[in-house]
Amino acid sequence: MVTYPQRIRFTHKIYIHKYINSIYDGLVSSSMAISGHPTEDFKLELIASNACRIKIIGSLDGIPITERISFATSGTQYSTNSFDELISITSGYFETDASIEINGVDLVGMPLSWKQTFGPYRAEFGQMGGMSAQVEANALGLGSKIVHYVRIERKAPLSKDMTFSVNGYDDQIFVPVSDFENISTPPDYIPQEWAFRATKKQDGDE
Repeated sequence: MVTYPQRIRFTHKIYIHKYINSIYDGLVSSSMAISGHPTEDFKLELIASNACRIKIIGSLDGIPITERISFATSGTQYSTNSFDELISITSGYFETDASIEINGVDLVGMPLSWKQTFGPYRAEFGQMGGMSAQVEANALGLGSKIVHYVRIERKAPLSKDMTFSVNGYDDQIFVPVSDFENISTPPDYIPQEWAFRATKKQDGDE
């Protein structure tokens, strides 16, 4: 008889931390959600796939700023103004299926990154024990580090450059140490969860 992965048993909540550069990346619409922005003064890099007009409302040192940027075709433009806060990104005109990527950059156009926290996400989180845990730690090149097994909701923004924290493990930060495995269940076999191994981030770790 074929055995299938059991549905996840949500035991913890996980918060994912990533350094990102993208303020918005998606289809142009009348109102576009701001995912975050740099913590220092920044300008905007806008990369459009098609004709559109973008209106940006923000501020710098408490002074309101409104800037409008138009694309007659696909291309890249930079904002004239600098910002330290963004209030809204809207569009009054855009061609069908026009998309835009808006990034934070410094005064010379170099990317600026900032720490963004996503979550909480439901997850199964447990410490691996016994001989098998030590064998796995050795295989991952972790020596005597404690290895944790994690299964998390698929919608989470997972990648090797993330770190994450877990409720009940105060002030501890964890990092993935294995590849991410898709977990799917019948009858549809659509990947619904991620499984991976993680360990506590040590001082001095990159």
